[in-house]
Amino acid sequence: MLDLKEDLIKAFDEKVVELAKGVDTIAFFHPFCDAGGGGERVLWVLIAGLLKASDYSQYKITIYCKEGAEKEKVLAKVQDQFNVAFTESEQKRIHLVGLKHWGLLEAKRYPRLTLIAQSLGSAFVVFVDTIGFAFTFPIAKLFGCKKVIAYVHYPTISSDMIGVVRGGVESFNNKGMAANSSLGRNLKLGYYKAFAFLYSIVGSFADVILANSSWTIGHLNNIWNLPDRTSVLYPPCDTNSLASFGLEGRQNVIVSVAQFRPEKAHTLQLQSLLLLLNQHPEYRTGPRKVTLLFIGGVRNPTDQALATSVRTQSVEMGIEDNVEILINASYPDLKAWLGRASIGMHAMRDEHFGIGVVEYMAAGLITVAHNSGGPKMDIVSVKQDSQTGLLDVSSSTSSNSTSGFLAQTKEEYAAEIYKALTLTPTEQMDIRKRARESVLTRFSNKSFQEGFLNAMKGNVAAFVGNARTAVAPSPVKNGLIPSAL
Repeated sequence: MLDLKEDLIKAFDEKVVELAKGVDTIAFFHPFCDAGGGGERVLWVLIAGLLKASDYSQYKITIYCKEGAEKEKVLAKVQDQFNVAFTESEQKRIHLVGLKHWGLLEAKRYPRLTLIAQSLGSAFVVFVDTIGFAFTFPIAKLFGCKKVIAYVHYPTISSDMIGVVRGGVESFNNKGMAANSSLGRNLKLGYYKAFAFLYSIVGSFADVILANSSWTIGHLNNIWNLPDRTSVLYPPCDTNSLASFGLEGRQNVIVSVAQFRPEKAHTLQLQSLLLLLNQHPEYRTGPRKVTLLFIGGVRNPTDQALATSVRTQSVEMGIEDNVEILINASYPDLKAWLGRASIGMHAMRDEHFGIGVVEYMAAGLITVAHNSGGPKMDIVSVKQDSQTGLLDVSSSTSSNSTSGFLAQTKEEYAAEIYKALTLTPTEQMDIRKRARESVLTRFSNKSFQEGFLNAMKGNVAAFVGNARTAVAPSPVKNGLIPSAL
């Protein structure tokens, strides 16, 4: 705890200096600001919008992040991976503050009791939380912040997680004794319930809560129960540039874009491909050969081990000639593959939103996503004919018509991929067009920036006179989807 105290004092001292100088600051807590995930896209697209907004032209942007992060390298990576660039004058307004003990936030330090240990380790100063450490909210209030804004990608604990433990279901975060013995199950269930209680308390310190999807807001309203402060704001996706790709002449490549983490279910995807190739061997070799291409980020040795495991499993299954792996691809390389592949595959259960799924659809891929969470509730539309039970793949551009496919088991994935592969050229083109149209405006960078700025507009000035460090506004409806779950 002494180490945490050092960082708290350091952040507090810097705030006092800024107050004395009259510096207006919008600060973010995002230890892994140089990672390449969807959360980092949200962070940097938001910062880009703030820097360009005339209402905040006098503000400095401060990011509390892991120690050793170099601004020049971080911004270069942001441009490379997210296509978000900053002018020289904008770069001067961005400041990174390294937290010496950021390593206390890494899950690998806590093979057991991960939720409690990781969240208590996150108790640093926060102004805008874009990564999901809710235990920072009361710390922000302690240091005099008038407002705390939280952009929530997914709740740290949810009723689904509690249900998995209660039912003894084996999953990436519920295995071993916790899943296979009544004692372990009851102990973990008690731990989860206690954590949910603490999580609800710290959540009450947030003044504005923006959830990234219908799935997320449903769980937040269940746990935090603050519907008057909570709205949905979809995260930013680079839909405009991806929509420039042609829709014809696609290769028989299935792309799976996801960081190499257990919850991304790479093994399920391999098993689905194996089943497809066994049932339809014409796709194993020859002119109709199908290749599954994994494109994902690796942050640390644990991620690298998983990427290596994916390759090893493909060899053991005898499908290594149909599997390729691309690690830490640049944004141009990722876009190139999205522009020439035919199918996009997503397999994470209860994905809070699914930026990768939106990117597939904007780029014109036929998407096969997990039948849960954000992809099911907000993104992919699947309609069956009421008479035949068959998918509606008509040329209608109605939002109620099919824009992709959903699956859960390896059998369902193999079947849905086969459907996508065997659609007529006209049917394929109809789905590609419909998918692109359905996401182009709803999930764009511009829509996200406008929604967030609408939430902040007119509110910062109201309290900046009392506390020179601005953090968040009161919620407004314009540009946001009202909470309704």
